[in-house]
Amino acid sequence: MLRSVVLAAAVFCIAAPAGAAFAADAAPAASAITVLHADEPAGGAQSSDSSGIDVVPGATWMFVGILVSGLGLSILYLLKRRVGGFPKNPAWVAPISIERSETFAKEGDFGDVAPGAHH
Repeated sequence: MLRSVVLAAAVFCIAAPAGAAFAADAAPAASAITVLHADEPAGGAQSSDSSGIDVVPGATWMFVGILVSGLGLSILYLLKRRVGGFPKNPAWVAPISIERSETFAKEGDFGDVAPGAHH
């Protein structure tokens, strides 16, 4: 339980600054008011084919965040393996049974009747 909390805190500490930077770059100020005059295009000084939202910084920060999180979790996994977090011969192993396909149910085993035989 403690390990999970520490891991979650570490991921949050790594991801929070990237998320805050993305939110500050991508979101316009809430108090900004746009006043359009009759002689201005609807997009202001921007061209008419542009949506006005630049996705490159957001996509870059998302990629960096995923990369850093993956790298950090990989390092933690390798560290856990090195300190013996995964024993060679554990006390309990999940039971796995392998069945041959000859033992599976076949068509007609459940009293199936041909489609035209009901009437």
